[in-house]
Amino acid sequence: MGNGQTEHGVQRPDTSKADRRTTAVGTPKTRDPRSKMRTSAGHAARSCGTCALCCGGYLRLVVGDLIVDGAPCPHSTGHACGIYEHRPTSCRDFACAWLKPASALPGGFRPDMVGVIVLDHRLTWRGIPVDVLVVAGTPRKNFLHWSRKYAIRNHRLFLLQQNGLCSAFGPQEFLADVGARLERGERLY
Repeated sequence: MGNGQTEHGVQRPDTSKADRRTTAVGTPKTRDPRSKMRTSAGHAARSCGTCALCCGGYLRLVVGDLIVDGAPCPHSTGHACGIYEHRPTSCRDFACAWLKPASALPGGFRPDMVGVIVLDHRLTWRGIPVDVLVVAGTPRKNFLHWSRKYAIRNHRLFLLQQNGLCSAFGPQEFLADVGARLERGERLY
């Protein structure tokens, strides 16, 4: 695919400000570490603990009427939400993939522990789920290795967003489609 291709996919500069951050909305439901949420199976749900990467400027946030793109949410304390009890619906409805009750991500892969926020099944390509991995700092190598193996084993695709660049992981046709959309300046998710 030329100069922008990497070993594992297409990598093109993402020049529009809107595309430098994901379109995820808000902060996770379980922001409050005191939360006693339970999964449908009765097991204790995961909680954010001290992770606040979703509020740290890596994602494009819509917090009520406020759009925060490329900067930390003004309500973030750096370790939690300063208005958790009164947070907007958009924040209440958001959950990263690690928090979801049926998450395939291992317990030790909380976003602040691996340096990556995973937004699962943000879109599909030809009926195949596409996950979005947003790098927030320095990703642990074992996480990216695990993600590739998981994607292959489960017939999933992913986009990796890092420092304004987007890489794609999947078959050549997917890479070509992603590259073409980036060339046209389209949002991927």
